[in-house]
Amino acid sequence: GSRVELGGRSPLHADLRRERIDFGNDGFGSDELAATLNREVTEGGVAFRMDVTPLTTIVVRTGVSYDVFEFARLRDSNSVTVLPGLEIKPSALISGKAMVGFRHFDAESSLVPDFSGVIAAVDVGYVMHEMTRFGLKVDRNLEYSFQIDKPYYIATSATFEVKQALGPSWDVVGRAGRASLAYESFAVGDGNVFGPADRERLLTYGIGIGRRLGESVRVGLDVDHGRRRSSAERREYEGFKAGGSFTYGY
Repeated sequence: GSRVELGGRSPLHADLRRERIDFGNDGFGSDELAATLNREVTEGGVAFRMDVTPLTTIVVRTGVSYDVFEFARLRDSNSVTVLPGLEIKPSALISGKAMVGFRHFDAESSLVPDFSGVIAAVDVGYVMHEMTRFGLKVDRNLEYSFQIDKPYYIATSATFEVKQALGPSWDVVGRAGRASLAYESFAVGDGNVFGPADRERLLTYGIGIGRRLGESVRVGLDVDHGRRRSSAERREYEGFKAGGSFTYGY
């Protein structure tokens, strides 16, 4: 892919990017994924930033994108996004980012339903008594589906996390999350009636323990349980997963 950025130190920042997404290259991909998801993406956007306090910045991101699929040309589309929000520095009482906006997805083919609706990218936290951190993540956006008869889905997720310090080096974490996937189908019949939309729900919860190594390094061990429920056959599952993490700049 290629990328061009314009802006410098101006409050306005412009960005232009072209990228090829290939799921079948180098012998490590999948022919099934390549058939539905290989595409060339051209994106352009403008971001405006303004500091309103020493800790708070208003951000407005606008963008347009055009996706051309290599094999599944019925999925060709363009999108317009407007995403305003706040960025708050870690030294504030509540820190992180909260972006809530709007996306209009316009499919080139009349067989694919358009989408106009709310999107979000929220990741905020609150620290109480310098020992306990509460975190909330919320995401909502349109994503392309690998299923042949489902061109895309709307993914909405929310995760709540509590991290408790156990002295200067150790901490424990508890979290719970919920996600929903709403799939859209290609048009059927006379083109005015769409096929049944699949719905999936994912519930997760987990715990973890971590240790800080110095000021900016954290290693952790996490165990999570997930349960997926779907209106489509053979897509449900339930089980545990465990893994480690290494964080720099924590």
